Amino acid sequence: MACAWVRLPDGTPVHIKYSAPRRKRCACGNLADRECDWCDRPVCLSCATRRGEVDACPEHKYELQEREAIQACA
Repeated sequence: MACAWVRLPDGTPVHIKYSAPRRKRCACGNLADRECDWCDRPVCLSCATRRGEVDACPEHKYELQEREAIQACA
């Protein structure tokens, strides 16, 4: 548990304890390492489809493949 000293507006010092933010989980239950660039859904490495700098969740991987096909034809 982390903690910090903070001063209130009247100058009184206060010691605050707080917990670290929880890590997001992928739909499969694993800890998420990245987010889908289409919907910002948390995705783990095993479920993510990555092309260059673009990450896609399993639901949006076909849109990523469509984009690649269109760019290949251009």
